[in-house]
Amino acid sequence: MKIRHYPLLLGAVLLAFGSGAQALQISISPSSPLVNQGGNLSVAIVIAGLAPGGAPSLGSFDLNLSFDPAILGLDPADGNGDGVIDSVLLDPDGQLDTFAAGLNLVAAGITAIGTVNLFELSFDLPMVLNANQASSFTLATISFLAVAPGTSALGLGVLALSDELGRTLTATLSNASVSVSDTQVPIPSPLLLLLAGVGWPVARAFRECRARRWSNSRPDV
Repeated sequence: MKIRHYPLLLGAVLLAFGSGAQALQISISPSSPLVNQGGNLSVAIVIAGLAPGGAPSLGSFDLNLSFDPAILGLDPADGNGDGVIDSVLLDPDGQLDTFAAGLNLVAAGITAIGTVNLFELSFDLPMVLNANQASSFTLATISFLAVAPGTSALGLGVLALSDELGRTLTATLSNASVSVSDTQVPIPSPLLLLLAGVGWPVARAFRECRARRWSNSRPDV
């Protein structure tokens, strides 16, 4: 009689582990839902639902973030040529590179109009990821410039998501949107700032110099 219960027990255990594997969430978290035209906006991509101190941990991700380029601007420059554009910071807390070895494969850039791709593959050992990775952390932060009024949808697409052993993970996605108001943020000119700092002393010195010259040029009475 007892033997008959083992398949039921095994099935319950597998169901429990399967449910845990399906409990991952990846969400978009803007620094603000509303930003003024000309202002900066930071968008974080956050994963949650991993097992703290055990499996599953995250071994790699390959995501697309879509946005409206008519409303949000993204600088495509890659100053140091590392394959990650300067507007993107991948894994800012080092959860896929727990010893900061810098060996991970990383890439981030604009792959289509209004789409930025985010990729990282960890070279940490599975046991290291399981022992040290948090259950929730930021996968990437993206810095946008609000270029025009309107509302931009922010959408996620998963190209690949895998655990510490390279097995496929699934996650629930939570998208977002950001509105840009037509209140412009003035961008000060460096020249104007310079003139504002030195203009008054220069003007005062000029007036004093002119006064001395006028005094010296007057004939004695």
